[in-house]
Amino acid sequence: MAKRRRTRTRTVFKKAKRRAKSAMSKPGAVIIPAMAYGALRSKMAVALTPVLSKIPGGNVADEIGMGLLSYMVAKKGKGMVKKVGIAGLTIESARAGEALISGGIGAVAGNNGQNPGLFL
Repeated sequence: MAKRRRTRTRTVFKKAKRRAKSAMSKPGAVIIPAMAYGALRSKMAVALTPVLSKIPGGNVADEIGMGLLSYMVAKKGKGMVKKVGIAGLTIESARAGEALISGGIGAVAGNNGQNPGLFL
């Protein structure tokens, strides 16, 4: 709930609601954190390669590791850092979903190869 503030009209006080700014009011509020994450992603992935190679995820180990890192940044960060973490989590979720659909997350054939079953 929004905070209330008191405004004075002549001799009577009345309560007025403060309006919160919408995060989607400006496109830059979405674009800038995503650009910051995109600029830092390759450097972070290279630095974390020794750790990411130990994750049992096959072709999507990079997305899993970077998604976990983005989750931690989004959970612990404040302000713009939190927005960058949320943008990173969104990007990594999209990449993992794409890999899931294309069969990059360990597809096994079932029903004579007609309907592949997936395991994670």
